[in-house]
Amino acid sequence: MAITESGGAPSAPHEHAGATFRPLSAIPIQKIWPGLDARFLHAGGLSFGIIEVAPNAVVPEHEHHNVQVGMVLSGSLALTVAGERRELGPGDTWSIGSNALHDATGGPDGAVIVETWSPERGDFAQMPESGLAEPHWPSRAKPPV
Repeated sequence: MAITESGGAPSAPHEHAGATFRPLSAIPIQKIWPGLDARFLHAGGLSFGIIEVAPNAVVPEHEHHNVQVGMVLSGSLALTVAGERRELGPGDTWSIGSNALHDATGGPDGAVIVETWSPERGDFAQMPESGLAEPHWPSRAKPPV
């Protein structure tokens, strides 16, 4: 069950005028590879994911017809696209063309990344869900006063 920002009762998705609103903690986790916990939204031919990458987790080399765009929110990872490897940290972005070979390795402290795919990742939409949990990002800690 999802917990509201105030720590109160579980929150359900709120739908209004063709839109759905819900906190990240209310989106079920899907394990896409060992060490990668993802939360996805799929709509209008687009897939959007927030992915928690465990320290040193490996995404094996693969390709797909979907164009992929992403950014590191926290932590770090090494990403290889078409043979070019980059070390990426918060705020670094990437785009991966259709059918480009790519792989990734989580940094020593892991990472949280946001990614989008077009067209929609039907394979992700069909993956089993493994429950709900509080996300590692964003931090709900209040800044000092």
